[in-house]
Amino acid sequence: MFSMCLEEHCTFGNPSQLPSLMQKEYGIFTEDFVTTFAPEIFKVYLHQVELFFSGQAWLGKKFQYQIFQFFTEYIEPKPTWILLKPHVDSLLPTRNGVNA
Repeated sequence: MFSMCLEEHCTFGNPSQLPSLMQKEYGIFTEDFVTTFAPEIFKVYLHQVELFFSGQAWLGKKFQYQIFQFFTEYIEPKPTWILLKPHVDSLLPTRNGVNA
């Protein structure tokens, strides 16, 4: 169920992914989703990732993939980029303390 919701939101909730032919039908939903719902989802996902990296929570491989897929899809819209930007360095893999 989570995968289906994630897929629908990535298709219809992301302005950069919405085909131009669907703008008229889904444009209002898309803008509302990216400014209202996506930031709240981001906050929850970022918190879960922080808990995972600190060893306070476990995330299955599939859920890790889905969270980072969501981050990837919503890196472009400004309301979600503002939330993600301060965490980029901690989310990227590092080698010898330097981001790869």
